[in-house]
Amino acid sequence: MSSRSVSARDVTRYLVLVLLLTMPVWAVLTRPGLPATQVGPLPVLQLQAAEQEPPTYPVEVGSSWRGAGALHFKLARLMRMTGADALTAIKGSALLAILLLSAGVFAWARRLAGPRAGVLAAVLVVFSPVFLSTLFRSGDWPLLWVMAGLAWAGFGLMSSSRWGLALVAAGAFVATAAHPGLGLWALVGLMLLAVSIRRWLGIVALLVGAVIGVLLSSPWTGTAMSEVPARGAGFYQLIEPGWLWGVRTLSLDTPLSFSFGFALLALLILAIWSYFQRSEVGDQKSEVGGTNSQFAIRNPQFLWHLAIGIFFVFFSLEFVAQRLGSVSAIVSAPWHLLLLALPFLAVAAVSALRFIPRLQETPLWAGLLIIAILGAGPGLSPDFQTYDIPASPAAIFGDNQIVLLDLEPEGELQPGATIALNADWFSSQPVDFDYNIFIHVVDGDGKAVAQLDAQPQAGERPMTSWLPGEIISDRYELAIPADASSDLSLRLGLYNWQTGERMFVVEGDADDALELHQDKFK
Repeated sequence: MSSRSVSARDVTRYLVLVLLLTMPVWAVLTRPGLPATQVGPLPVLQLQAAEQEPPTYPVEVGSSWRGAGALHFKLARLMRMTGADALTAIKGSALLAILLLSAGVFAWARRLAGPRAGVLAAVLVVFSPVFLSTLFRSGDWPLLWVMAGLAWAGFGLMSSSRWGLALVAAGAFVATAAHPGLGLWALVGLMLLAVSIRRWLGIVALLVGAVIGVLLSSPWTGTAMSEVPARGAGFYQLIEPGWLWGVRTLSLDTPLSFSFGFALLALLILAIWSYFQRSEVGDQKSEVGGTNSQFAIRNPQFLWHLAIGIFFVFFSLEFVAQRLGSVSAIVSAPWHLLLLALPFLAVAAVSALRFIPRLQETPLWAGLLIIAILGAGPGLSPDFQTYDIPASPAAIFGDNQIVLLDLEPEGELQPGATIALNADWFSSQPVDFDYNIFIHVVDGDGKAVAQLDAQPQAGERPMTSWLPGEIISDRYELAIPADASSDLSLRLGLYNWQTGERMFVVEGDADDALELHQDKFK
């Protein structure tokens, strides 16, 4: 493989292998419906609202640092121009991010340790439990673009050419435009890497790309998020498999797994052990451009990648996150930093193939790939939800973002009739109180002629039991007196049954209730 043409063909062959090996992760997004994530249909509603003037849904759901940036949704809007529906466009953007992330990690690790190491690094990242939990459990898909930007910027820093600098700037832009807060954390890691390898122009490229990315995202998010407790990762969560105790699928009642995966951790341990076993180094040549193994072991880049990965892990730990409010001030959850650690740790882990060249022999290398994929376990079989997502929700209540996704009235709103309401509810974050649902039929003077107070599903599913992203379907029936006025309307809302205070409606015909008239009934 001395000629350049053969080398290019060899790289292409391994890149195709990366995309095929990662298929069990990205191809799942082609299934109908949405993964049963904590955000539920929220991204689809945001995309549809962004296409309307004025928006029918509050698109600005986060602060300019903690919330998702514009990139994920703008790419989805481009896909909409091809005729794709909003659901397909959102999933298509996430799928593209996974493919670019895989290719970026492959290119990064290949530059340092050869193509087989690049394939293994991509598999370690995409099949890690924390990555699968982000994709199929939390549903924070803009974070996938942060990781993709980080991977390509890391690869660009390995080259001093103009194309390399362009990739550095583009990667920093993608990371900060996808999620400004987490993107700036990624920028810190990339700048540490640039300093360690003395890529001074790379630092300039990083800053230019990041500034443009932040400027793009700032108009997108301006409304402050309601404060939620910052959840860091416990140290034990990093080292446990995360799925061995009877958990068969990742669903809404499955705790998030912050584990890196035993395959990644095992290779890290092997790489660290091999780094200090200089006495065992022989004259065997590695596949990386004929580089001597003795030189490879003394290469300090391994330690820098390991150190930067540990840096992100440290700030994601629960005992640090609870004491440093600045960690959670610009990221919505400290455990997101584990995603930034993944590429650095994967590149460090596959250095074992450089330190121990025999690991690149096909049987051993294939065995490592198989172990990494099998280590993902049942995380590769996520639950999916299939339901109709309207162009805009019927109503949004209060700071808790309790969403009345859809409301279908039945019957006629007139004296002597019995009406029914079929409702689909969800919340993107835990609800702090068991609010009551009230339904009032009022006459022209605003006097209630019929009313209903109820807990969701007749008390079977109070709001504090709702899982973020879970769709709660309910049905309400109400009889209207025969002697009521013919000028009737219906009001639906939520209230605190202890204080009587009603929850305001973010979007609706009234300040404290959603109002329906006869033309809304079948």
